Amino acid sequence: MIDRFKNIFNIINSLLKNKLNNNNKSIIDQFDNRIINNFKELFKESISTALGYENIEVLKFIQNSFSDEIDYQRIHFNSINYHNLQLVEYLQNNGWFRGHGTDIMDLAGNGSLDVIQFLHFNRTDGCTAQAMVNAASKGNLAVVQFLNFNRTEGCNHLAIDYSLIHKHFDTAKWLLINRSDEFTTISIECAACEGNLEILQLLCEKNIVDINQINIGGKLQSIQYLLENTNFRIGELSKKYSIRMGDLDVIRFLNENTTIQLTWTSEDMDYAAIEGQMAIVRYLHENRTEGCSSNALEFAIGKGYLDVVQFLNENRTEGNVLLGIEHILGHSEISTGQFEVFKYIYGRYPFLNLPVDVMDHFAKFRDSTALQWFKENTTFLCTPDAYLKSCISRCVPNQMLSIVKWIRDNTTFPIPYETDKFQMMHRSCDILDFIKYLHQNGGTFSTNSMDLSNNLEITLFLHYNRTEGCTHQAITNAIQKGNFNLVKFLSQNRTELNNFDYLIYNPLHKIPILQFYID
Repeated sequence: MIDRFKNIFNIINSLLKNKLNNNNKSIIDQFDNRIINNFKELFKESISTALGYENIEVLKFIQNSFSDEIDYQRIHFNSINYHNLQLVEYLQNNGWFRGHGTDIMDLAGNGSLDVIQFLHFNRTDGCTAQAMVNAASKGNLAVVQFLNFNRTEGCNHLAIDYSLIHKHFDTAKWLLINRSDEFTTISIECAACEGNLEILQLLCEKNIVDINQINIGGKLQSIQYLLENTNFRIGELSKKYSIRMGDLDVIRFLNENTTIQLTWTSEDMDYAAIEGQMAIVRYLHENRTEGCSSNALEFAIGKGYLDVVQFLNENRTEGNVLLGIEHILGHSEISTGQFEVFKYIYGRYPFLNLPVDVMDHFAKFRDSTALQWFKENTTFLCTPDAYLKSCISRCVPNQMLSIVKWIRDNTTFPIPYETDKFQMMHRSCDILDFIKYLHQNGGTFSTNSMDLSNNLEITLFLHYNRTEGCTHQAITNAIQKGNFNLVKFLSQNRTELNNFDYLIYNPLHKIPILQFYID
């Protein structure tokens, strides 16, 4: 940290720790109380992050420095680790949980048995039914059992529902056998979809919900059990769910069982095609007469389901392949399946009236393979827009770089954009190789390039190889992202950071940076 900032932080840190001497008074007078108070707030705002990182030392520092100013009732404890008994003991024994009533033990239902036992014996606020619901939702059977035998609050219908939603079948089974709580149709639907006949039987024996209010698809054995043992009547949504999941045995059963009254329409094959369920598309084509609509082929093309596209194109007449191609081109990225479908259609219909910029869209493919195929097999050419399409929603910068290189090497178009436009799109990615390539090949840069990097390697490269520099926004972004090493480098190596306010008004909410300033 440059000397000016070091002096400022030493002074304010001393003020916060009440260790000021008279020699510092004249310097402190340079700061108004508003700035001092804001700086103090930064430390208090760091409580939630300190809780998340389980950093007891930082919590102790904050409490020792501002114990009278902390509003404990406004602190949110929902995200802390309730498996960490040491952390929970510290918070309980030092008054952090004051004013939170039953919330603490309810939240601890998400945690471990030793934590819930500690709170049970050391807090008087108790809990609500939500504690057992939370435990059941996590499949924490030991906590569920402890609460059941040691508390009187019980639980509600959500306990069984949530345990089955999250596939905690042992917990659901224990609740069904040992308690008499209600549940909703969601529980039966979840058990049926997983084909868990043991749980399904326990649920049906309770006779709590109207079995005909459920919409079940999935496992054939579940549907057969319900039809044979209850008054269940399968509905349209159940059929649709089975199509989406590709459960051909269920669709065959529904079609062949004449006692089941279902309405079959062209939408069934449409839906199977849209979901890429080739086996069901073939079965419906061969065993039903409703056919499909143009949506089947067009959406299968758009999603890149080559087997479905081939079958429909060769066995049915519905659909417009050109509209399907438009679906492909409208995607932010071109998948392998979509590229294979395009090649298939182009091979069968080489004289389609395709858009003149169709090749540009395949700059959205994962690498330059598609562009090279166009060059070798078609008469289409890129336009300058191919550069822009290469970076739209692309998550892997090295793949983007290979495409940009191909466009530059195979066309006469210069690279048209500034690096910060790429950085805005790829803030979570390491684009150092791309930055280097632009630097070597005429790419344009600005102060935004370093401001937006939030990456030490990229910042080092720009610092030593470019002259645009940065603004104070660079360190602001680094602080907000908790990038400790970058904050340290910028503080020690850049001269643009001459405004102290950016340190005062940005939340020092990342623990390493907070400790850096405290030290």
